Amino acid sequence: MSIDKTLREAGILLPIFSLPSAYGIGGFSQEAYEFVDWLAEAGQRYWQLLPMGPVGDGYSPYQPHSCFAGEALYIDPMTLLRRGLITREELVEAQVPDESARVNYEALKVAREKLLRQAYSRFVPGDMFGEFCRRNQSWLDDYAVFEALCRKFGTAHWDQWPTAARFKIRWKMKEYRQELAGEIGFWKWTQYEFYRQWAKLKRYANLKGVRIIGDLPIYAALESADCWAHPELFQLGGDGLPKKVAGAPPDAFCPDGQVWGNPLYDWDVLKRHGYRWWIDRIRHNLRVYDVVRLDHMRGFSSYFAIPAEDAAAEKATAENGEWMPGPGMRLFDAVRASLGDCSLIAEDLGILTPDVIEMVKASGLPEMKVLQFAFDGDPQNVHLPVNYSENAVVYTGTHDNDTTAGWYAGLPEETQKMVSLYIRTHHGVRNSEHAPVFGAGAACEHLVEAAQQSKAAVCVIPVQDYLRLGSEHRINIPGTSEGNWGWRLTPGSCTEELAQHVRDVTVRNGRGGKR
Repeated sequence: MSIDKTLREAGILLPIFSLPSAYGIGGFSQEAYEFVDWLAEAGQRYWQLLPMGPVGDGYSPYQPHSCFAGEALYIDPMTLLRRGLITREELVEAQVPDESARVNYEALKVAREKLLRQAYSRFVPGDMFGEFCRRNQSWLDDYAVFEALCRKFGTAHWDQWPTAARFKIRWKMKEYRQELAGEIGFWKWTQYEFYRQWAKLKRYANLKGVRIIGDLPIYAALESADCWAHPELFQLGGDGLPKKVAGAPPDAFCPDGQVWGNPLYDWDVLKRHGYRWWIDRIRHNLRVYDVVRLDHMRGFSSYFAIPAEDAAAEKATAENGEWMPGPGMRLFDAVRASLGDCSLIAEDLGILTPDVIEMVKASGLPEMKVLQFAFDGDPQNVHLPVNYSENAVVYTGTHDNDTTAGWYAGLPEETQKMVSLYIRTHHGVRNSEHAPVFGAGAACEHLVEAAQQSKAAVCVIPVQDYLRLGSEHRINIPGTSEGNWGWRLTPGSCTEELAQHVRDVTVRNGRGGKR
């Protein structure tokens, strides 16, 4: 049980990387603390993030180099400066020209890694660092060695490494560890610094009455420390490559389906191990966040498996994929037995077959509702507010959706009329008889109000929707690999006037009470 159904609360969705900052990407800098202050002023009880793992191919937070590590780009350089680990000249040199409102990952990765290495050269390990390494040894050693080998061999595609590194031949790995001891130490330090700075920011948020909702991707990336270190947990062949990969079947939006490319879990092996890896992963995330959103919940009931050769074809397609059985409630029973009642949210979007619905209901986890999915003309649509239960978290849209203003502007006129009629009928909104549909900005505002008014215990709104921003401000377009995960909030957007507006909407709908 992750939310209190007796409370009506609200929050904002904004990824860490989207925060404004002077360093080309959002992070744990002063701007993050100012955003927490703004959330508290706006009467918000939750800040929902996207995954904060070290991004891999395409810079997607859902393809991290580790299911446990954090992205070093979020480390605040000013904190390093104040502690004497870098000089002001080095900080200035590491600045990446901020020529657009998007993250320039390619340039940042190079400049920031150089800066972090300069900081590490002056770092003196102490008891706190030693304790951190001991406490996180189960994943930290693998991650640090993996990153060190990535630098040595020039790629994170470990299937291209020499055989001894690829298959972790013991005597050769001992040699690598000795040769790369300094590099391994550096990557351990980045995690120490990441989690030290994050813990401070999270404590500040909690003291302000703001809880953090994190996001746990269901799949690991092939190019990850997890897959390299524990290949037995995945459906890999003797060559270390996936037999089948994850994705989604063809539908009206993606005729060829979606090929995500992640290796699939070997659930039989995980079951024999008591689902220990998954339990450890959920435990870790519950320490990092206050509440954890479980990505792609339906994948635990049954998952879509695409032949690896289809995914590797010049035109990748999911048309030959098939649904395979997942662990279902066995996994969640094991988690509950080890961790008790957990603060989790089920991301139960997508194709909801009876087995998925039954599993989510049996888990007791709050479900997700998305207003943008509500208007297909079906009065039984689970995303229509009239069909919600209190045990739900409602969104106007998620990081995978267009902004609500952009979504509405792109709808066919008949659907715009349907949305406008719903707003007028259910929310007492009137306008001129000569205006059968709302403008995009007005529709966005009314849909935010509709989400707030719903009976769902928690309402989370992407910050773009309070700002009425259009499609150019969306975060991700599913099924595409370019131009995503880079949107940044313009400095000064979260004003006192906006905070008052958000607070007014929140309080007006009975969501402004304190815990």
